[in-house]
Amino acid sequence: MEQQQRLQSALGDTHRVLRELGGGGMSRVFLAEEVRLGRIMRRLTAITVIIMVPNFVASIYGMNFAHLMPASESSWGFVAVVAFLMVMVAWGFIHSKILGWL
Repeated sequence: MEQQQRLQSALGDTHRVLRELGGGGMSRVFLAEEVRLGRIMRRLTAITVIIMVPNFVASIYGMNFAHLMPASESSWGFVAVVAFLMVMVAWGFIHSKILGWL
């Protein structure tokens, strides 16, 4: 336990030592994680989720099949799809903010 505390103080705030994995002879192996990398991955995940919905809907509409989407032939279909996309992007942004990912 003392070695884990010494290692944590040597690493500072950049890494977090989670536990000792094992050791033998003159060596010890510790499991550690980089703190900044976790924040970066959460932010990239949030951005991916926000961008995913418009890309998914655009890819379906881009297939050029007749009668593929029910709203594609009605007069209000485009407006409904754009409104749906705006709501989903807003939800993704708000949800990511609540989770602290952005």
